[in-house]
Amino acid sequence: MPTNSATMFDRHVAYELHEFAESYWRMRAGNTNQADLNMNHDVFCTHGRNLVEFFSKRPDGHHVVAADFATAAYVPWNIQHGSTAHDARGRLNNEVSHLTWNRPENQTDQMDQAYRDKVWNLISDEVRRWLPHIRSEFDKSKLPLARYDQQPPGPLTLELPQTNQTALQATNIFTSVSSKSPQS
Repeated sequence: MPTNSATMFDRHVAYELHEFAESYWRMRAGNTNQADLNMNHDVFCTHGRNLVEFFSKRPDGHHVVAADFATAAYVPWNIQHGSTAHDARGRLNNEVSHLTWNRPENQTDQMDQAYRDKVWNLISDEVRRWLPHIRSEFDKSKLPLARYDQQPPGPLTLELPQTNQTALQATNIFTSVSSKSPQS
């Protein structure tokens, strides 16, 4: 059964925007756990790739594209061959979405944070360019846009959310109990 346009906008487009942003900001937080880095890198590339297509494809009746939700004044992202956006689209495709001979062989060959910042800025700019063109029948408040108002900071910083003091105490008690050596 085909998805209606309101559901596509509220759930699926919102999901793509959310996953791309959250994976980006998790990597910016400086987590060094390799499994988390790999997962967030793959999520970033996959959803980044989806968003590049979303913003650059023209309506064809099959693919969901930004113009499907926009006024006639909206012009899809015109990615010029040889541009930074063209390079970013290729890297997003090749890093995780395509099994090619040019796929990065190891972690050091993958996108570094500076390159992810470029990709983030390119796609964030397109999100902001698209927003004023969204037709009135679509509720922009359904989109997770707070992260798109942020720009990458200079040095990496990790800001932790406010915690419930009881939950924090329970975690500390659990940690201190579990760190004791077993009694013989």
